[in-house]
Amino acid sequence: MGPEKICCNCRWHEEYTWVCFNGLSLNYTDVTDVEDSCEHWEKRTDKNGIEDYEVN
Repeated sequence: MGPEKICCNCRWHEEYTWVCFNGLSLNYTDVTDVEDSCEHWEKRTDKNGIEDYEVN
């Protein structure tokens, strides 16, 4: 069985602010609970987490 598809392990869930950064999600720019989920969930890996992006 794979990981649960919840915000805390989604690529687009920023862990410090708990904000969703997935532009396809209805939760986009909202603070989400770590146990929330949506149909646009994507698995976070060591290389694709939102924390790895630099905002200019």
